[in-house]
Amino acid sequence: MASKRRNMFHKNKTQETTEEVGYSGEALWGRCLYTRPSDLLILEDLKDLGYKMADRKESLDMNHALLVMKSLGRYHALSATLKERGSLDVTGFKDTIFSTNKDNMKQYLDQVLTVFAGVVDTIWGEDWKIYAVKIKSLIGKCLDSINQLYDEECDFPVLNHGDCWVNNMMFKYDEDANIPANIR
Repeated sequence: MASKRRNMFHKNKTQETTEEVGYSGEALWGRCLYTRPSDLLILEDLKDLGYKMADRKESLDMNHALLVMKSLGRYHALSATLKERGSLDVTGFKDTIFSTNKDNMKQYLDQVLTVFAGVVDTIWGEDWKIYAVKIKSLIGKCLDSINQLYDEECDFPVLNHGDCWVNNMMFKYDEDANIPANIR
């Protein structure tokens, strides 16, 4: 299944479809140079094109965050368009880390929510305390809520990145300023 997921976007149709959904900028990801199902994926070196990783120890600023969200929106639109055309087989995508590894995911999510609620409660200020209470109320329930989302049929199904964090993004910067101009 992993090879199917990995290889599904490495078709020549993706660039033309991306343009059809209204995006004519640089590609959303690096070119696939070679793939062998199940165990090998070689992508172009984005450093050669001027891309850099952001510092994972620093939060992304608003310019970076907006670029990330716009890119994810294009990715979602592309997956919806490909699915609608029959070019994307989504069979088997309901098997997720949330449904196949429930015990570990429940423990992980509960720990994340506990820490996050504590930070909101103690650091973010008095106006945020009500949200800390709401976050705490999710502890023990979050995994069931996530799995319920996967069980429901929706009107606009799209693929999700699945591991959207700073070490899985590379930014190209405007030469005159430290403002990100593109992301892959």
